[in-house]
Amino acid sequence: MKKYLCPHGILALLLLLVVAAAGCGGTDVTVDEPDGDTAEEAEEPATEPVEDEGTAEEEEPESVEVLGDLRIGDRVIDTSWSWEFRAGEFYSLEDRFDPDIPDPEEKPVVWIVIARDHYDGLPPHVTLMSEELIGRHPFDDSEERLNVTGYSGTSYWLDSGTGDAQHGLRPFLNSLDKSAGYSYAEDGFYSAFSDSFKNAVLETTVPHITRVDEEGNWDEDNPWRQYNTEEKVFVLSIPEYGIEFPEELPYSGSVVPYFDPQHPDYPTDGMQAWERDMKEAHVLGEQHMYWSRTPTTGQFFQSVHAASTSSGDAASSASGNMGVRPVVNLQADAHLSEAPDEDGVYHIEW
Repeated sequence: MKKYLCPHGILALLLLLVVAAAGCGGTDVTVDEPDGDTAEEAEEPATEPVEDEGTAEEEEPESVEVLGDLRIGDRVIDTSWSWEFRAGEFYSLEDRFDPDIPDPEEKPVVWIVIARDHYDGLPPHVTLMSEELIGRHPFDDSEERLNVTGYSGTSYWLDSGTGDAQHGLRPFLNSLDKSAGYSYAEDGFYSAFSDSFKNAVLETTVPHITRVDEEGNWDEDNPWRQYNTEEKVFVLSIPEYGIEFPEELPYSGSVVPYFDPQHPDYPTDGMQAWERDMKEAHVLGEQHMYWSRTPTTGQFFQSVHAASTSSGDAASSASGNMGVRPVVNLQADAHLSEAPDEDGVYHIEW
């Protein structure tokens, strides 16, 4: 008699066989992973990493520690010395055209940064120009010049304030010694500087042009020539003011960044740019034209250009009405206050 396994018995036998195969050291079975991220990774949203608040690195403000850190157009002051600003003619307290001139005012000079490392032959330096005119003063008011009668003064910077002159711009600015033949009002500008400021001022080789020949004679037919002087204090030339000047004349300086419309620090505000273009400057609130150190190209040896966009603006060197806006080169490592004062002016600290 044949015996048959019931369906339930067959199923149980199959399960036993499967369990036995799994328990033996048979062939390993591997499962292919899907390409790309795992399911767990795929569940994360694809977003940019976010930094915790307050942990992002903030941009440090530009550091200003020394004079050389300042930008063109910044202002600086040295309160270790002061100057008496006078609005009268000939750096005086009187004016023949206006008896009601402002009272004199003694105060420190505010300077504007107009260039950095602009002049050859100097260590790192910053060129400063006074914000205000320091007064009005002749370029030269001598009476006996070049054997020419009927004229007073000379446009020759090297000779200003010599001979029988009572006033001369070069000796006035540099406080040149009277015993050397110079005449000037009071003791001059340079003598007012503190010792610390004097020590930081760099003597500069300054280029000029003239029609006075090397023998000291002037003639309208003389060729223009270039000469240099060594100065502690001076005024800018017409090219340095950025005023158009005949290219064929000898070199007398290149435009300083402060007066260069192409410089990145030139004002974008229309009114500020216009004021700089017009070379506006005041003494005790009164606006005046002021000297360059450039003779006019006309036929008069005593005529000097004014700092003006109009090429016709000039004056006789003997005029006591023209303003003075001095320039100095200072060592770039002069230390400054950490921040400007309430007027936006940095202070030099010795």
